[in-house]
Amino acid sequence: MNNRRQTLAAMSPAALNSRASLGPTRVTKDGKAASKGAGLAAGPTLAGSARPPANNAPIRMAHSGGVQRRSSTYAKPGGPKSDPRPVSDKAYQANCIRVLIAYLSTHGYDQPLAPKLLTSPMSKDVTSIVQFLMRQVDPNLAAKSMGKIEDDVPALFKRLRYPFGISKSALFAIGSPHTWPGLLAALTWLVELLNYKEKAEVARAEGFDGRLRPESEFFDYVARAYRCFLAGDDPGAEAADAEQVAAFDARSADVVERNRRLEQEAQELRERIEAMRTAPSALETARARREEHAADRAKFEQLLDNLQGHKAALARKLGERQADVRAKQEQLAAVEQETAELRARVAAQTVNREDVVRMTTERQKQAGLLASVTAQREAADRRVAEAELGCETRLDDLEALLQEYHTTADRLQLIPASAKRAGGVQFEIALDRAGASAAEMVSVDVKGTIKGALGRVREGAAARGRELGEEALALQERLDAARHTAAERVEDAAVLQEHVGKLEAQFAAGKAALEADVRAAGEAAEALRAEVAQLRGATRERLAFSEERVAAAEAAARSAEADAERLNRDLSEALGRLVDHKLHVQRSLEAVLAHMRAVGFCKPGFAFQPSTETAEVDIVRNAGVDLLHDPLHNKGTAFPSSERERLQLRGLLPPRVLSMEAQIERFMDDYTYGKSYLDPEHVKDGGVTHEHVRRWKVLQELQDRNETLFYKILLDNFPEMAPIVYTPTVGWACLNYHLLFRRPRGMYFSATDKGEIASVVWNWPSHEVDAIVVTDGSRILGLGDLGLNGLGISIGKLDLYVAAAGFNPARVLPIVLDVGTNNERLRNDPLYMGLKHPRIEGDAYYEIVDELVRAIFGRFPNTVLQFEDFNMAHAAPLLERYRYTHLVFNDDIQGTATCAVGGVYGAMAVQGKTPEAITQQKFAVLGAGSAGMGVVCMLAKGMVKHGLTPEQAAERFYILDADGLITRKRGAALPDNVRPYARQEEDLEGLKLEEVVKHGKPTGLIGLSGAGRLFTENVLRAMGEINEQPIIMPMSNPTHRMECTAEDAQRMTGGRAIFASGSPQPDVEVEDRVIASCQANNLFVFPAIALAAHLGQTKVITDHMLMAAAEALPLTIKDEDLKRGCVYPSLHDIRDISVKLAREVLKQAAKEGHLGNMEAERVMKKGDKALEQWIAEHQYVPGYRPLVHLPTGVLE
Repeated sequence: MNNRRQTLAAMSPAALNSRASLGPTRVTKDGKAASKGAGLAAGPTLAGSARPPANNAPIRMAHSGGVQRRSSTYAKPGGPKSDPRPVSDKAYQANCIRVLIAYLSTHGYDQPLAPKLLTSPMSKDVTSIVQFLMRQVDPNLAAKSMGKIEDDVPALFKRLRYPFGISKSALFAIGSPHTWPGLLAALTWLVELLNYKEKAEVARAEGFDGRLRPESEFFDYVARAYRCFLAGDDPGAEAADAEQVAAFDARSADVVERNRRLEQEAQELRERIEAMRTAPSALETARARREEHAADRAKFEQLLDNLQGHKAALARKLGERQADVRAKQEQLAAVEQETAELRARVAAQTVNREDVVRMTTERQKQAGLLASVTAQREAADRRVAEAELGCETRLDDLEALLQEYHTTADRLQLIPASAKRAGGVQFEIALDRAGASAAEMVSVDVKGTIKGALGRVREGAAARGRELGEEALALQERLDAARHTAAERVEDAAVLQEHVGKLEAQFAAGKAALEADVRAAGEAAEALRAEVAQLRGATRERLAFSEERVAAAEAAARSAEADAERLNRDLSEALGRLVDHKLHVQRSLEAVLAHMRAVGFCKPGFAFQPSTETAEVDIVRNAGVDLLHDPLHNKGTAFPSSERERLQLRGLLPPRVLSMEAQIERFMDDYTYGKSYLDPEHVKDGGVTHEHVRRWKVLQELQDRNETLFYKILLDNFPEMAPIVYTPTVGWACLNYHLLFRRPRGMYFSATDKGEIASVVWNWPSHEVDAIVVTDGSRILGLGDLGLNGLGISIGKLDLYVAAAGFNPARVLPIVLDVGTNNERLRNDPLYMGLKHPRIEGDAYYEIVDELVRAIFGRFPNTVLQFEDFNMAHAAPLLERYRYTHLVFNDDIQGTATCAVGGVYGAMAVQGKTPEAITQQKFAVLGAGSAGMGVVCMLAKGMVKHGLTPEQAAERFYILDADGLITRKRGAALPDNVRPYARQEEDLEGLKLEEVVKHGKPTGLIGLSGAGRLFTENVLRAMGEINEQPIIMPMSNPTHRMECTAEDAQRMTGGRAIFASGSPQPDVEVEDRVIASCQANNLFVFPAIALAAHLGQTKVITDHMLMAAAEALPLTIKDEDLKRGCVYPSLHDIRDISVKLAREVLKQAAKEGHLGNMEAERVMKKGDKALEQWIAEHQYVPGYRPLVHLPTGVLE
């Protein structure tokens, strides 16, 4: 009961506004109880202030003076109650007169009214006013005679339960300065009671139902509680609270049930949309059939031409061979005839010695001639045999061609003659080897019959192609119309979502039931709009039906929005009046007590006596961040949960409470050994030296003392200090964050905050936040699960946001979401500050992330949210979950991909090639995780942009994971984002990297495996043998997880490699030539992308905007750096680089219609220089600014 009295005690106006006891508890969506007053409070941590103390302990007030219970204030025990109101105070009387005049003048009182008249009224004036008010209470009194108000008035006020008595003597002496103030206060009380009654009647007259119009019940509850307060009736007030809690519980249960039904309907709609999206497109089917017909026609025509050519060639060669044989036969016959004549002459002549010699000589000549002729005949026979063999071979080829022809004709449904497309023509050709001529060797007239018929088939196919083209154009027009309609719906949805978001941010806790309806309506409308966008090939009737559903959902949303505005307006007015009255009562009580003390009226027995136990509690004036910066009262991680709740520290400290002994242990370790001794293995393998650690410590101490000086030094020495505030040193800092912790930075949300994150986020002191980096610590820089220690990566990222892009350090917020850790070493470490249980997975995990995202954009609707170092199982799903509806991006997927593509363009610039040459590149990518596939997808989109089809672009990649080369042989085991890039050659499944390089001959190697030195000497040597200037990009972090070093790459390729790595590497000297080793650091792109998104207030961050940044990056490299082999620009120019990349991202956002800042659009029309100047003007420049105004010419 003391809590109720304390609510109306002497408090400041801010404290009165923030009390959670203004209303009963309500039930949130997840069934947990939350204070209704929390939704009306000025801060998010005040919900806990309405809790009763543990073990019914007495409450100690935090202010210097206290107020006793009402029973002891009004009267002595057993005596009549005294009026505590300052009725004799002139200001109080003037206020009562104003209230009385305002009521009478608006309710038809027909007598003269003036403040002066009511300051010292006549008896008849008071009688007239009293009679009028009594008639307002009971209209039946209008017919009665009220000559003796001294009898009727006390009875009326007693019946109305007026807590103080009205004597007849006071009514006899109306107008007396001793009796009139008390009666004036009583009349004012009656007017306020009538006002409450009218408000309740108006609420009932409007016909509010119990689900959406709770004003009537609420005003009844307020009136009842107010009466109980005035009467000091604590049991009655508690009963009213209990009834109101029961009513809120019933409404909450109804809302939860309706929520469940709406979610079920939304799931059914999503399933229908997914089914329609996966169905084959009629347009794509038609295009495929048209391309198939065109290919078949061209192949068939080519086959016919080949057949005709073969036939003519065979006929010609056969005639030549037959003429040859006839000539040889005639020549042989002539020789035989000549031989016979010679023999006859020899037989007829007498042979002498000279003749014998002559004949012998002649015989020898003839024998030689015969041998020659015989040899010629044998050669001719051989040629004939070869010709016959060639004919047989050509006939075999012809038969093979005919077989292919028959297969094609059969697929085209041209054979047999009764086939669908044959038209009665015999397209089947039979080959007769015994035919005497070419015409007799084939069964049909190819030229006369088949060619003409094929011409007709071709004309039919062409006509069908034209029809399909017309159908495709019609489908395209319908698709464009659907897209236009969907775009309009999406814009409307965005406006609606923004308005709903504002309502949710203002009245999230107090209007949970109504906001659930609005969100459900918005989600239903969004689902229907998404359905319209997906139904590209659906019929016109289905599209019209979907549009009707969208219109109905929008109408419902608008109706709900109007109801919310009306409810908010009425409730705000009522609460405002209630708070004003409370403030008035408080001021009056304070004045009365002060007056009583001043005149010595308060007796010692009734004075407030503070408890002796109060001395055990320190009174603090600070809360939140201010308390953490108070060295006298700051306890750091030792603040208990109760103090964190009441002092607005939730979210500003790690969730686990440590004892002072644990804090001492951590300090003594640092005092004895220093920070640099920690984890020597990581110091060795991670590329971090003791000098890195020393410099990191110096910078951290400076940042804690003077952030302006810290960022000025960081910006002036950025190339040197970037490896200290970010990779590789940030990896070491994350590993040991729980040991290095000295003062909190950023916000800590954990699984224990579920259901209250929307309140906790309000503990952050800044009301404007431009950029947020959030991590769940599940995969920090390839170091694995670091849990809450992952906050170090968010802090390091935002340091780069400030230095590289020019974000204001007062408007950035690092966040860690602690859902547990699977790291046994951390769970067993007594100094670990996070939750010591395994990670939450499944739907419970996504519910927490959803609640965090809603809370962030509920309080900071214009912020840019970056997801950082989430593990592969959650990174891509979370990005897809929010990227189309919120201003978010994932640096590990999108930032790494953009940086890698920019590096590839830079490497081609070193080779002297333009961006169009991306289509000639082939890449072997080691690592199929979210980062690796993000790089592959971005490179493929660049190839498609410059002319390749998606299928052709996919053929330019060889993706490897721990099991080797990925092919289609893996089937259903392939993730959706990997399947399009899996190789078709299933026999190559599991091929190792060296074999892939030798087989595929890639022009570039990209490593994102995080598995160490996998680019072996043999792999690098093979790349050097295949390419004149191979592109080598080991992008894994930190240093000990890189696939190779710069020295390895240059040594194995003879100094010809174009090298870039994820962690910094020194330049390499080869044969008196220094070759640059660039760092493929995401800081070249993600600060600029975030800067453009923030300045342009883009609705989303699209792949085209990322591609614009990637293509602009190599344009910032200087010519002298290109000659040294640099694929990235110098970090000395990081601010100028960010400005140029942000310019291109803004221009791309404007092309896509995502630019929300009209000022940026106006500046953009003035040209690139004006846009760059505008961006630079909005960048934070560290420097000291005046804190005290001095007139001109006046010096301190």
